[in-house]
Amino acid sequence: MISPRMRFLMGALLAVAGLLAMRSALGGAFIFDDYSLLALPRFFDNPLLPFWHEHVEGGLHYRPLGLLLWWISQRLFGAEPLPHYLLNAALLAVVVLALWRLLTRIGGSERLAFAIALGFAVHPVAIGTSAWLSNRYELLAAIFGLLALGQAWRFRLSRDRSALAASLGLFAVALCAKENTVALISAAFVFWWWPVNHSASWFRKDQWVCLWLVALVALWLLVRHVVLESSGTEVLFAYKSAADLFRDGMTAWITKLPSYASLVPRLGWTTGLMLLLGLAGMVGFMLQSLRSGWSSHRVCALLAGLAMIAVAAIVQWPRTGLVLMNLDFGADAFMDVLAARYYFMAAVGFAIVLVAVLVPPVSDLGKRGAAWLPAVVVLLVCIPFFSVSQHIVRSYRSQTIVQNELANAAVDAIAKLDLPVADCQIHLLGTGNLQFGFYVDPAVKALSADLSRVENCYIQTETAPWYYLVNASEVGRSSQPPFTPARLGDGSIQPIFLGRGALVFVNLPPGAEPDLGPGSFFLEWKDNAFVDIGDAVRAGRRTVEFACFRPPSQCP
Repeated sequence: MISPRMRFLMGALLAVAGLLAMRSALGGAFIFDDYSLLALPRFFDNPLLPFWHEHVEGGLHYRPLGLLLWWISQRLFGAEPLPHYLLNAALLAVVVLALWRLLTRIGGSERLAFAIALGFAVHPVAIGTSAWLSNRYELLAAIFGLLALGQAWRFRLSRDRSALAASLGLFAVALCAKENTVALISAAFVFWWWPVNHSASWFRKDQWVCLWLVALVALWLLVRHVVLESSGTEVLFAYKSAADLFRDGMTAWITKLPSYASLVPRLGWTTGLMLLLGLAGMVGFMLQSLRSGWSSHRVCALLAGLAMIAVAAIVQWPRTGLVLMNLDFGADAFMDVLAARYYFMAAVGFAIVLVAVLVPPVSDLGKRGAAWLPAVVVLLVCIPFFSVSQHIVRSYRSQTIVQNELANAAVDAIAKLDLPVADCQIHLLGTGNLQFGFYVDPAVKALSADLSRVENCYIQTETAPWYYLVNASEVGRSSQPPFTPARLGDGSIQPIFLGRGALVFVNLPPGAEPDLGPGSFFLEWKDNAFVDIGDAVRAGRRTVEFACFRPPSQCP
């Protein structure tokens, strides 16, 4: 029996372990979607607006809880990166503590649950997911989903209606964070469907309670359908057919799982040997578990964890079919961080599988006075996890700093311009950085001290960003040269309005002539600063050549 003081110290250690593994990211900056999620809340005053209005680029996802948290953090921290990173670290700590509590409920062993939660806390999948600030969606879904699963297990054991209500309510909140909450709901379905003892019937009256979970998911799908436009899905399928996305997504997720789980491409000789010895010890425990009795609860937990892993893979197939198939763990540390989220929920499922498999053998070792052996195995596994996590977030931090230097330089240069109140275009040329160009418009609007100066402007490099975030009054400007609509079949991708802002999807086609009117500004990257070259462009001494970065199906 663990004393309350020891339990507190163990919880603190879990929280600190995640923070230490993530510490190399704390000096980082914003990147990609971070800028959009910082800028978008500046365009609406009601933080609850996203709950009934589409709000994510392309209208594909319903994630109002995450945007609510971004609205709050933007008001509290502004564009200062460090507190945003500390917030993500705190969210990860809550995830790990919730996982520890759930695993303790399922396995009955706080020490084993602690060891598994510690391995999760320092694994690159958890650290990489937390290091990218935009993944707050994932962390929020995991927090409320794990709390819901804890209540679902309590309901399995007690049939207490308060546990049922708490589980459904927490799942509803988690679904407002991210759609892969469905993976956690699949585990709850197994909890409630699987018989409490081996003698129970396979089909029982109490299994009807699972329909509450089905109804909850159906209600969420209905709300999502009402709130979101269909254009988000149509944009996604403009790249590939649904069948091709599913095939490519599942193939990529399965084939890349071993490298993300084992970390082999990132291990040196020492850490590789340590991990090999640690995994050998785990395999030994697992083989011993095959000789142990399998209670109905233990089988249930095993099946629930496997269900989570499978559903987590399936529910992400549209994105994995586009993104993950092009990434290989170990090839680029920056991309390792960006792809970690695709395995985050599956890692939670694997933790449940481990507690189901390892409880009897680890408990038996404690009774025989060999409790030190699991501790050695935990260290042999966690040290390589920690080492790889440090490496990938350090590289990620470096990449974010490069992007942020460009964004801050752009903000400084634009602050010196006499911007018009309408028909404003700003061209940031010569960076040669496609990542910067991808989110340049939201980046400037996230970092500018006075949003009112730039919110009417279209800001771009030689390519249009993924989308512009402008005052809704300026949407009409996107239909005039040099812009052309981002195509969608026979039509075009329509703007998404939120508050006083709008997300606008257009292209800068090759061969188009830039607008040379008084509202257009041309800045070029020279000697680590943006300098005004407007006179040279208007005199014809400097040409501006546009390019379309989108797939051919969406370009002119």
